[in-house]
Amino acid sequence: MNTQSNTPTTRTTAAEMMRYIWLLVIAWTLIIAGLVVWNLFQTRQVTQQIAIVQARANFNKDQALRFWATSHGGVYVPTDDHTSPSPYLSHIPERDIETPSGIKLTLMNPAYMIRQMNEEFADHTA
Repeated sequence: MNTQSNTPTTRTTAAEMMRYIWLLVIAWTLIIAGLVVWNLFQTRQVTQQIAIVQARANFNKDQALRFWATSHGGVYVPTDDHTSPSPYLSHIPERDIETPSGIKLTLMNPAYMIRQMNEEFADHTA
């Protein structure tokens, strides 16, 4: 009986085949790991770019609103619990006015207007 399954050549071929299979598995794993790392890096980069664009847009919106209010000398708003007359504007003769219908208004400077807007609407803009 002559079986060829136990010959040294067959065992060597099987060992080489297993070595090639393991090399293929390792190479495939390294390729997939490299792609995962690259994907995570790209995702981080894109997320950072989106955050920068959003921050610039919000800043520019606030600046535009502030410049607009400054160009008009401030904004008159109704006096209430949240908005009292500013002591820093007490030198302005028409800081506090009353409409013909009796609504009391006070002049709000642009910086305070932006601050109050950010405080009151922080939940809406987050």
